[in-house]
Formats: sequence, structure tokens, C-alpha cells
Amino acid sequence: MPVFRSRRLINAIAGLCMGLIGSVSLAATVTVTDEPIGGKPPRDVKPSIPDYAAQLKYQRAFELATWAMPAVGIYGFRRATEAVGGSDNTILAWSKDAGPNAELLTANNTTPYILAMSDLRKGPVVLEVPAATDKTLLYGQIVDMWQ
Repeated sequence: MPVFRSRRLINAIAGLCMGLIGSVSLAATVTVTDEPIGGKPPRDVKPSIPDYAAQLKYQRAFELATWAMPAVGIYGFRRATEAVGGSDNTILAWSKDAGPNAELLTANNTTPYILAMSDLRKGPVVLEVPAATDKTLLYGQIVDMWQ
């Protein structure tokens, strides 16, 4: 029995060594190309995008719209607050849930919304929230234009 185990061990080690030697010899046969560094394609390759400059402009415009959306939404809230006679530190509460005609970016039709605008250039703002009771509570978040 011990001879069988040692022969098995020797065969396993020999197989491992052969595998390692084979992988080293394969690694040595890899050829180095003259491709530019930095992920750029070689000069003689046909571009995959017909008009790269136009595609880049399109992608940057898409990113601009995506990143600007929260700021535009908050700016719309400020305009709406001023349209109903509100100003800084005026708290507005929706009287009903947002319906399909609500001009909100990502409105939830089951959420009661409360909105207030503050201008911190005029000094700090303190928000006092009353304690929750068994009938009422206030849950929410304070966000800036970048949320």
C-alpha cells in the first residue's frame, strides 16, 4: 500500500512539473507587437465608428444632460415656489399625491411631497422637525442640486 501511494504522489508531482514547464514554454513564445501604448488602435486599422468626433460630441451631450438633470429639477422647484408666492425658507406641502399631470422629474404617485428652498449665502438655516407621534411622522431627506 505505501508503494502505491508514493507512486501516485510521484506521478502527481511529475504531471505538475510538466504542466508548469509547458506553460513557461508557451509564455516564452508570445510575440511582441508594435501596437501603440494606451489602448489606441494601430494606425492602419479601420475605425469601428464612422465619425468618431460626432460620436464623442453625442456622448458628452448625453452626459451633460444626465448630470444636469438634478440641478434643472431643483431650479424648476425654485421657480414653482416663487410662482406661488414662496421664497427662501417657505415650506410647501402638496395637498394630494402627484398625479400624471405633475411636472416632476421622478415623482412617486404615493408619496406626499414637502418642499422648501434655502439660500445658505444669507447664513445658516436651522430646520426644526417636531417629534413623531402615533398619528404623524415626517420622513425625508435634505438634498442639494446634485442629490
